Amino acid sequence: MAIEGSSLETYIVYLQKPQRLASTRLGALHRWYYSFLPLSIARARKQSRMVHMYRNVISGFAARLTGKEAEDMRMKDGVVSIIPENTLLLHTTRTPQFLGLSQGEGLWNDLNLGKGMTIGVVDTGVLPQHISFSDEGMPSPPRKWRGKCDFGAVRCNKKLIGA
Repeated sequence: MAIEGSSLETYIVYLQKPQRLASTRLGALHRWYYSFLPLSIARARKQSRMVHMYRNVISGFAARLTGKEAEDMRMKDGVVSIIPENTLLLHTTRTPQFLGLSQGEGLWNDLNLGKGMTIGVVDTGVLPQHISFSDEGMPSPPRKWRGKCDFGAVRCNKKLIGA
């Protein structure tokens, strides 16, 4: 058997909202997503090829596919688009300076530099050891904070309080 892992890439598969699906229960939705994977993938390997299933904002999934499998899947009814995974890197970790914000003027100053604000960010990932998440000089998290850190207390700190 050829080593297929070397030619596999991750693709995001966007699907039309399932009109004919009798139930939007998670199990039924997952079975529907699996039905889009190529028949050439043995049933036992389908699960290992599925990376993530989306159901809240979009209808679709991420899967490890060959280029040919992705092309063939594009032709199936219900497939809106298939996009290869693309990792983007940050252009700056110093946003205030990058945006030309200064502490002594404008809206930023009028709003007390954001002091006392709790900001929530939905992100695809966090690298807790990155210098951007250093908590040097940061106060303790607000007492009203009720979130948790899935990384564990070792990786979260006074700046990265929930991830």
